[in-house]
Amino acid sequence: MEENGEKKTIHIKDEFSRKQAVELIEKLPEGYYDITFTKHTGLRTSNQNNLYHLWAREIQKHFAEEYNKTPSLDAVKEHMKHKFITPSTANLTSSEMHEFLGKIYNFYSERGVKLTEPWSII
Repeated sequence: MEENGEKKTIHIKDEFSRKQAVELIEKLPEGYYDITFTKHTGLRTSNQNNLYHLWAREIQKHFAEEYNKTPSLDAVKEHMKHKFITPSTANLTSSEMHEFLGKIYNFYSERGVKLTEPWSII
């Protein structure tokens, strides 16, 4: 959904969120809209997992260059999981992993860490 150029993503996981989505659609003002539905049935994808590990290496490299400290890859991954309250990525659905990766990208990019853009490899 776009409101003044803003896109909105709704995650439908249960009957309550389904009803909220229907209500939102019913309340849309008159106009032209594109609505896309994507069914997320499986766990995170291998591309998502690869991107997560790539970003961990890029964050590790940033710390080495900026602070002359090289945290272990495990420490970087633990920091990301702790920062965004995800105890483990192993059992995340593809939708949950997408959300997690988005938070990582936004957080570190806003702090000057150069991360590979996700759309360039996924």
